[in-house]
Amino acid sequence: MKVGLSELLQRCMDEVLRAVEGQDLKSIDQVIAYLTALDEALREAADALPVLRYALGTAWRARAEVAVSAAAYDTAAALFSEAAEGHAEDDPRRGAYRMQAGETLIAKFDHSEDLKDVDDAVAVLRTAFTEVSRTAEAPGGIVEAAGRLGHTLAYRAHLASDLEALGESIRMLRTAVDHCTAEESERWRAVMANAMHLHGRLTTVSADPPSPLVTENRRTLDVSDPTTGSCWSRTGCCPTSPPWWRRKDCLPERPWIGRPTRPGPWTLRWCCPLRRAR
Repeated sequence: MKVGLSELLQRCMDEVLRAVEGQDLKSIDQVIAYLTALDEALREAADALPVLRYALGTAWRARAEVAVSAAAYDTAAALFSEAAEGHAEDDPRRGAYRMQAGETLIAKFDHSEDLKDVDDAVAVLRTAFTEVSRTAEAPGGIVEAAGRLGHTLAYRAHLASDLEALGESIRMLRTAVDHCTAEESERWRAVMANAMHLHGRLTTVSADPPSPLVTENRRTLDVSDPTTGSCWSRTGCCPTSPPWWRRKDCLPERPWIGRPTRPGPWTLRWCCPLRRAR
């Protein structure tokens, strides 16, 4: 018969009362030893619970990508957030786990195309930035948190022509640039330059809706090659084979920027025009 923890503890307390009545010191010592061991085991389990939640979130994220399931994405994001809540405010894992929740919601948007998913991701990443700012691991953690938040805000601005979000994006990306190392500088400067370019486009276009971001050197908001990690801004051109140009917005005759159709760690990145800049 299955016995719950509360019932088990109640039996221990009843045993202690009987031992007191019978002046049975040996039984009392046995109960103390048993409860002490149980207390230590529960403390260890409590410490491991956030890591378990994170692992479970990773598994649900994998299921979401394979099954293309919005519910699985939501479950994964919730588990990542719960994992973050399980760590102390000054623990760097708190912000790192929260960022995973935000990235998961962005991945969900690639399938749902519901702007609410981007808004939810922005809210989560704002919280992650606040949490990372409290830790002792700055500036490295701040660079990633500010950069991801700024990148996502720029993405929202592009989708909804949102100047307010774009202004916050540029501030966050400036924070990333100010704190990043020399090795990271090119990446975040390129992202910020594109956000500023988009800002110029949105402030000059009046009646017509703004076109997706296309810079003179054909850089994308994220300049990383999703397969090799190299910087595409040096070549200025996407691969000419599927699935990168499968979306109609990316066809050669439409020199616009679109988004990859396949899920993966690059879900926030856009593919650039297929024709090299002249």
